[in-house]
Amino acid sequence: MKHIFHPHSAFRIFAFSVSATIATLIGIVWGLGWGALFVTIILMIVELTFSFDNAIINAKILERMSPFWQMLFLTVGIFIAIFGMRVIFPILIVSITADLGWKTVLDLALNNPKEYAHHLEEAHPTISAYGGAFLLMLAFHFFFSDERDTMWIKHIEKHMKKLTHWAWPSAVTTAVLFSVAALPVNTHTRTTLLAGGFGTLTYLLIHGAILFIEKYQGIDAKNQP
Repeated sequence: MKHIFHPHSAFRIFAFSVSATIATLIGIVWGLGWGALFVTIILMIVELTFSFDNAIINAKILERMSPFWQMLFLTVGIFIAIFGMRVIFPILIVSITADLGWKTVLDLALNNPKEYAHHLEEAHPTISAYGGAFLLMLAFHFFFSDERDTMWIKHIEKHMKKLTHWAWPSAVTTAVLFSVAALPVNTHTRTTLLAGGFGTLTYLLIHGAILFIEKYQGIDAKNQP
């Protein structure tokens, strides 16, 4: 019985998360009904599916950090990921694209979800361009790295591994952005370029911060597994 309360036991680690999740689901059924529960479970499955790649990337970053930065990453970072990107970021996007004050957007999100969803749908080009550029930067940074041993499409990736200069991910992402913006079917050319540019810049700032932390700790990333 004592082993389940060990600091490293799965029960001790996940007890609060599982309990909070169950309590939340019960609250959703009680207050909103079974239909809302079904939607919530679908969203949970989608979120879990898309979080696997984040977990892998975070693990690779955390293994190169000191205990202090690991704790900071897992506390402040989780707060930003949950409340910043899931709550604040959508409200900010709707506020900018719909030219509404953040208090008005927050009121819509809480009291008029249909109108809020309408504004969020109108912000889709901005969100897609920003998120797409950020993810492209992440993907190209991975594929243009010469530190990888495993390759899925070897005859293509072996050439990409030779392009290790830091500017390549930005250059290729920018080329893709201009290509997508120039498509005849794209009626949001300016939005694609602006939002995509901010997505690229965001990745560069985050990656630069990671390199700074590694340098501050005296870590040579190339010598890491």
